[in-house]
Amino acid sequence: MDSTSFGELGWRKTLIEGFEHLGLDGHALLMDAGISSSSPEELTGGALSDGVGMAFELAIVRSGDPALGLKMARHPLKPLSVLSHVVLSAATAEQSLRVAVRYVPTFWPMVTMHAQTLPDRTLVILGMVPGKRPVPPACFDFFVTMLISGYRIVTGQRAKLLKLHYPGQKPANPQPWLDAFGCEVEFGAQQCMVEVCASSVRRRIPTANPAIFELSERIAEQASKRQFGVTSSRVRTEIVKCLGKGEPRREAIAAQLGMSERTLCRRLSDENTNFVAVLDALRREMAETYMQQGDFNPTEITYALGFSDPSNFYRACKRWFGSTPNALRQSGLSLAPKPVSAPSAARSAIQRIARGMGLGKDHSERGADDRVLHQRRKSDGDRRQSPDPRRPKPDAS
Repeated sequence: MDSTSFGELGWRKTLIEGFEHLGLDGHALLMDAGISSSSPEELTGGALSDGVGMAFELAIVRSGDPALGLKMARHPLKPLSVLSHVVLSAATAEQSLRVAVRYVPTFWPMVTMHAQTLPDRTLVILGMVPGKRPVPPACFDFFVTMLISGYRIVTGQRAKLLKLHYPGQKPANPQPWLDAFGCEVEFGAQQCMVEVCASSVRRRIPTANPAIFELSERIAEQASKRQFGVTSSRVRTEIVKCLGKGEPRREAIAAQLGMSERTLCRRLSDENTNFVAVLDALRREMAETYMQQGDFNPTEITYALGFSDPSNFYRACKRWFGSTPNALRQSGLSLAPKPVSAPSAARSAIQRIARGMGLGKDHSERGADDRVLHQRRKSDGDRRQSPDPRRPKPDAS
């Protein structure tokens, strides 16, 4: 992700200004929480959620105010950049909400947001990308008040909330929360969920403009792609990091990409694919590369591709190539004509698997695919040296 895009990461600036509005040193809080840097590695997956949560915890300790998160939502549209134009030009609050659900993670990458429409209300579910630490309630205070304040700015009216399901325990004095949310609050809930009256969701937006909406949404979509890249490519990158460790799980890959599982499914659907298809295509590509080299047996390839059992790999081969691995090896691998050397995508995938298995730098001169399978051979007691894949290969014919 491009960590300097969208106004030097508007979410960070918004947090700093919110803390400083309450008399705290926002820069120091984010630095102590480990999220003051623009390093992309710190802005992915659950690490960012952990850092934001820690910043709120430190702020509460330094201020002595457990209700601090309720008082920071001063400019809710400011960090949304072009997305603010989309929500302001939408026809109704419902259309604006759909846009927010789709694009908010682009501008608040630690946030997950979903909406479910019922006959008399809409459920807005807010969360954070799972990290290693529990999410402090102050984070939900902040994001719910941002949602409420944003609605008031967009529609000019206060949203009618029917109920708030609040993950934090009931405080000794719950009045600040009841006043801020203006509705029934269920403390100790399993997730953060706001129940919004249907009349509020259907409310028309006074600044609606179809032409501006269409243009702004197109820009937001382009910005999202620049920010994150093509989702299927990012999924492939994450899959190959863990493929040698077993079956990749969709929810784990989504967390590594800093998005919810539902968001991942939607973005892949927008690219006319899905997680299973991406995984299957990558495995087929890598299986073909391994078998074309001819140095690895089917069992070794099975585990290198993340299959739990050789029978699963055999069935996949029948589906991919119309034959079993052994039959393909005996027939000289009569697949579609292709260079013997690995395609660039598969080669980079194999290399990333090798790095993910923690192989030392002393192996850097050997082919990445040899290194992965050599590691597997050690566990089976087979110590034979794998040949260098860069040497000329005999003609399969």
